[in-house]
Amino acid sequence: MSVTLTTLQEHTKKEQEEKLPIVVPRVSVTKEIINKAIRLLEKGKVYLSIKYALPFKYTSVFKKYEEKLHNHIQEVFRRYGYIDVNNLFPEILYLVAGARYKNFLFYGPPNSGKSLTIHIIKEVLNIPDDQFFIIHPDLTRRDFKSNVLEPGIENNSTTPQLSELGKALELASSLKEGDPPVMIVFEEIDQFPKGVLKQGNTFFEPLRKVHITMYGKTFKWEVPADKLLVFGTFNPTGTYFGGDRTEALISRWLVFKFPEIPRDKLKEILALNSKKEEHIEDIVVTRALTGKAIDALIEIYYGINHLVASGGLGELSSPLTVRDLIQLADVLQDTGNLESLVHVCCSRVLHRMVKGITSDETRLAELEHTIKNIIVGKMSSVDEFLEIIVEAHGKVKITKIPLFEKRAEIEENIFNIEAVPIRTSDGNILRLNYEMLNLNRQGIPIMAVKRTNNVWQVSFREIQRGATFSGGKVIYGRAQSSSGSGEYDTYIILRNDGLAVSCTCPSFSEGIRNYLNTGTTGNQNVPCKHIVKLVLETKEEILDHLVAIEKIHSTEADNLLAVGGFASRMGRISEWLKELLKTVVPHMYAVEINTIRS
Repeated sequence: MSVTLTTLQEHTKKEQEEKLPIVVPRVSVTKEIINKAIRLLEKGKVYLSIKYALPFKYTSVFKKYEEKLHNHIQEVFRRYGYIDVNNLFPEILYLVAGARYKNFLFYGPPNSGKSLTIHIIKEVLNIPDDQFFIIHPDLTRRDFKSNVLEPGIENNSTTPQLSELGKALELASSLKEGDPPVMIVFEEIDQFPKGVLKQGNTFFEPLRKVHITMYGKTFKWEVPADKLLVFGTFNPTGTYFGGDRTEALISRWLVFKFPEIPRDKLKEILALNSKKEEHIEDIVVTRALTGKAIDALIEIYYGINHLVASGGLGELSSPLTVRDLIQLADVLQDTGNLESLVHVCCSRVLHRMVKGITSDETRLAELEHTIKNIIVGKMSSVDEFLEIIVEAHGKVKITKIPLFEKRAEIEENIFNIEAVPIRTSDGNILRLNYEMLNLNRQGIPIMAVKRTNNVWQVSFREIQRGATFSGGKVIYGRAQSSSGSGEYDTYIILRNDGLAVSCTCPSFSEGIRNYLNTGTTGNQNVPCKHIVKLVLETKEEILDHLVAIEKIHSTEADNLLAVGGFASRMGRISEWLKELLKTVVPHMYAVEINTIRS
């Protein structure tokens, strides 16, 4: 008889409903142990801490410990933008620490939060990354042994090598008292070849036993389950568990059902993850998507996934995950640009086509157009997508940003709260705008990062090359303003000492020029968005010039250009552009526009 989803629930219902034994020790001893558990928790030994405190769960003094644990859990939730949709915490931690069989199966539809919840448990228990292993189904591994050991093909030897499961066993067997446990995850456990996991029945016991002989060499592990926690994910489309029709294997697992995340919880998740708070001096800046923008993103999520499920986006299309939805919210918040939203969405949904599994370019273009129509249609009712709250000097100012609005007109006033100047600790006026507030990412100047967000609104009526000025070749572009109301002259001069740049746009202010030439704020070499777009349009010439004057190595230039072509196809051009700027911008300096024109 196959194990259906219903029988999965029924099989473990009794064990899950059983409560841990009630222990009533002397009060003084209880307080002493609870205080020790709290000290262990504060030192980051979370699993050991819970083990210490758990026998006293039904005593009055346990409340003090639970409050401390609750604060720790909430801190992890805030760090990862996680919402406990199924109210699993902290009870699931008590089960992990107290259950005899430490095998925990999360089953439910895609996007129900199974894998993310496992990662949250890892973080709450403070398990290091090198003690966390994930095993995916591999149809070439036809028995349990091959998931533990494999031939030493890579080093041209028949000496067996440890697979991920073998590495986890080896590491767990070497743990010292008080170390956090090793954690292993069997992803999509219903997709493993039939019978493979059942062959490892003894691995799923309270004492995990694995004895294997390969090429005359014997490997033997006997690891207490407390040192090696096992989790698995199971998709409801599966028909039975691990190829075990006898249900002997599933009897060793505790099963948790994950239903589809409801719409109201998706709104909570997006609202939480889109709220970005930053502190600069005595200024607090909070940026968050508006309610209408969040509603529109959720409609996009459901609309596209419905088409994927019905085959409307082709057999190779993939549904958006909740993580993808959060990424779309980040892109919208950073750019306010629907084209960027379309790029990211297509790269996720159509990634198997983009990677070359199909060469039908016409069909791919049609599907991209379908996705674009969904996004544009759902976002059509959104007037203001972003809300910025600035708190400074005891005063608050709220600004709402429309889609495609000319940012420069808004930026000038966002930080001018009732004309109170905002100054740094050295007394200088801090001329900020919200485009600068995403902070330095991976060594890229702040402004260089943020200028990439609205660069896609820039277009050039013409780009000219070949002219010379002051010993350098000039690249000239006539850029149309975002609003379409004006045009700006943009210059990049290829000189022996680097790249001289200038632009007539308002964003290329005196402050920006000072930043470029002196790096007075620590954010050196800051271009405006028109210069950034001109760099993108003429990247080959600029990189060749930097190689010629020995500012960068030819290998670095070649790699950038190669990755750029791939990034464009994958809809990740914004991320790649930041890498391009990290290479190019440090060699720029500003010059006066009148000097060039004369």
